[in-house]
Amino acid sequence: MLKFRTSKSVIKDLEPRLKELKTRFKTIQKENDKFSALISLFDLMSKMEDEKSFYNELRFLEKRNNKKFETKKEALNKLCFHIARCGRDKYGMNRTNYGEPVTAEKVFLGDIFGIFTLSLSQCFKDEKQLKQEKRYDLAKDSNNPPTDWYLLHDHQAGSFVNTHTKESLEAISVLLS
Repeated sequence: MLKFRTSKSVIKDLEPRLKELKTRFKTIQKENDKFSALISLFDLMSKMEDEKSFYNELRFLEKRNNKKFETKKEALNKLCFHIARCGRDKYGMNRTNYGEPVTAEKVFLGDIFGIFTLSLSQCFKDEKQLKQEKRYDLAKDSNNPPTDWYLLHDHQAGSFVNTHTKESLEAISVLLS
C-alpha cells in the first residue's frame, strides 16, 4: 500500500530520532569539561550535517506550507540552523572535513580578548600556562581576575555549548509536543 506523506506523518516519523537527540544533548549539557562537551557537540552535529539530517523533512514542510504546522516547521528550521552552525567550517571552530571524526586537533578556540587561535590539543598542552595567565584587563574584581583558561574553557567553549544545546533542546521540545 502506498503511503502518502503528510506534514503530520513527517513530524511523527521524526519522533524516535528527536528523542535520541534530546538524550544526547542533555548528556553533552551535563559535561563539566566544556572542551570535551564541545568536541561531543561538534561530532554529533557534524555527523547530522553529513547525513543532511532533518533537511529533507524541513524542505517537505516548507513546500506543503501548512499553516497548522508553522510552529513545528520553525522549530525544525531552528534545529537545522544549529546543526549547520556547529558543523564543519574550514575557517571556524570545527575544522574537520566531511566524514572526518571531530578531534581536539581539529577544534579551534581563541581569537577573543587578544588570545591567539589555538587548537584544543594545544590548550590541553598549555593548560598550566593558560591557567596562570591572569587577565587583569578584563577583571570585574581585581582580586579575582579571569585566566586565559577560563576565557577559553568556560566563556568561549562553555557559552557555545550551552547556547546550542539549550536552543536545540527547546526546538526538539516544540517538535515533540
